[in-house]
This record gives sequence, C-alpha cells and structure tokens, in this order.
Amino acid sequence: MNNEDFKRIILKFSKVADEISDIKDSDMLIDDLAIDSLSFIELVIRLEEKYNIDLKTDMSLFSRDLTVGELYKKIIVN
Repeated sequence: MNNEDFKRIILKFSKVADEISDIKDSDMLIDDLAIDSLSFIELVIRLEEKYNIDLKTDMSLFSRDLTVGELYKKIIVN
C-alpha cells in the first residue's frame, strides 16, 4: 500500500477535498476533511476490506483529532 492509494480512498469520503493533493497527512479526518461519523465508519470498513485488517477494536481511531497520517500509520502497522 502506498500513501496515494490510501488518500484516494479517503477522498471518496471527504466532503471538502476534490483531489488527492488536497489531502495532507496533518489533516484531521473530521474537522479538516468533513468526514461525518457515518462516513467515517464506512471508511473504516472500506479500509478493513481493502487491506484485510481489523481496525474496529482500536478505540483511538474514534478520536475527533485523528489525522490522515495517524490513520495511515495504524494501517501500516496492522
């Protein structure tokens, strides 16, 4: 997995980003990219399916301050 593929998935759920280049590692998923709670759950499910990992048990994912970079690191570790 590379960061661009990961950001392409996030782009599908963001209500404000129009291109992959609009998404920065420091962007907060909820506040900066306007991913609402339902869309966030759908994003987590999509990432789990794509990368064959289990993220739902990691409660730190549900922090309002979670950034794109932090989520990417969690996926790489899994």
